[in-house]
Amino acid sequence: MIQPKIPHNAFSPILYKSFIFYNATTLKRVTLYNIVDRTSIDTFLMQEKKNKISIIFPVYNEEKALPEILEEWRGVLEKNKISSVFILCEDGSTDQTRKTISTLKSKLPIVTSYEDKRSGYSKAVMRGIKAAKTDYVLCVDSDGQCDPKDVVTFWRQRKSFDVVRGYRYDRKDSRIRKIYSAIFKLLYLLLFQKNLKDPSCPYVLFEKKKISKFLQYLPYTAECFWWGFSGCISRYELSFKEIPINHRKRFKGITQTYTIGEVPFIFLRNIIGLIKISIESKKKSNNK
Repeated sequence: MIQPKIPHNAFSPILYKSFIFYNATTLKRVTLYNIVDRTSIDTFLMQEKKNKISIIFPVYNEEKALPEILEEWRGVLEKNKISSVFILCEDGSTDQTRKTISTLKSKLPIVTSYEDKRSGYSKAVMRGIKAAKTDYVLCVDSDGQCDPKDVVTFWRQRKSFDVVRGYRYDRKDSRIRKIYSAIFKLLYLLLFQKNLKDPSCPYVLFEKKKISKFLQYLPYTAECFWWGFSGCISRYELSFKEIPINHRKRFKGITQTYTIGEVPFIFLRNIIGLIKISIESKKKSNNK
């Protein structure tokens, strides 16, 4: 949001001819004229909240990829005049990711959320959603596989649907990840009876207030956040649109995977989590 630098008594009935603001996207100083009272300023800030997007990046050990990814996103957003702020949810990285973020904060509109120990993908995304101050939120991964050019189409559709989500028509992931997704999709269809093309796609735009009613259930799928999210939008009958996205190979670094010994427990835990979301959200939605 554009941050106001306003005289201490600017919210009194006294008229002021101009105020100085700093645009969070371009970091340039902007002078606004004809803001004459508190109502005018509140209206202006409310419009900023509606016309700006918070972009959440859950981040873990992305020191090599992050600078190039965020610069690419900034270029696309500025070119298309989309006001934005990046929310970086750093999740206990063991490399130099924090130092990289600190450097980037002097150049880009960044809000940060840190964890000393790794809390998991779902909790990182949840922290970002809670930290967002704008009406609209976009969640994407921080490995460069999500093409920022697709955000233009998403942004144009934001007022037509509760949720706008991508689907990877040419998915650039490993075979094992595709197999896991296929298994979970069968379970998802069984539990929620909604045939989404790509329920686990991490490219999702939504109005924050529309999804606040089911945020409490999403930690159940600790490593499979978007499966739980997809189940909830089906259960709560939110309107949505799926848009094909350009899914790319990761920019730099290594995709964070789990060991062979961890996989069975993670798999079982998230299956149980998805079942819990199905049962509890059904009870809640039936009582709404």
